[in-house]
Amino acid sequence: KQWYQRRVRGLITMTAKRVATTVIDWSLIHSKCPKYQLDQLRDFKSKSDGLVSKISSLPENLPPIDWATFRHVISIPGLVDQFKKEYEAIKVPYPKCDEETMSNFRLHTQQMLTDANIHKEACTKMKNNAAEMKNVVDKLPKPEHLIPEILLAYFPETDYNPFGVKKEDAASDHSIMQSVAPQTYWDLN
Repeated sequence: KQWYQRRVRGLITMTAKRVATTVIDWSLIHSKCPKYQLDQLRDFKSKSDGLVSKISSLPENLPPIDWATFRHVISIPGLVDQFKKEYEAIKVPYPKCDEETMSNFRLHTQQMLTDANIHKEACTKMKNNAAEMKNVVDKLPKPEHLIPEILLAYFPETDYNPFGVKKEDAASDHSIMQSVAPQTYWDLN
């Protein structure tokens, strides 16, 4: 278990070298981050700083495994030698980016840029249409300055009654007693 933990620490240390050489421009990210996500950015930065400090505190190289100690502790003959041979045979290659992956990345990037440009053009058209609509609405006279006929012509959907004629309700032909008195079970009307 100890040699496994040492191996993991060694892998993390090798990763730390790569992480330490990667510099993050936090001020640039902060300037492009929306205001409603600044708290999330601060949390992410603190987590990132914590991980970088943990990784940088680990040693650069793995401490050598003391195979002699394991030979004394493990009573099965040849098991430690077999583990040593398999351990030394393990080579973990650092993944390399092949040309196909890079071409897919470039295609995806180009597609995202064209989609962003199309969206930007659509937003610009919507903004221009809204500005034209606002100019048209601003040219209309105010409703309080209109005569009733023009107001009705401009806004036919409104329930505005320009002539002051009161509409008769269908319920107005009832007597007061019919609208006020509660109905009873013997009422046959």
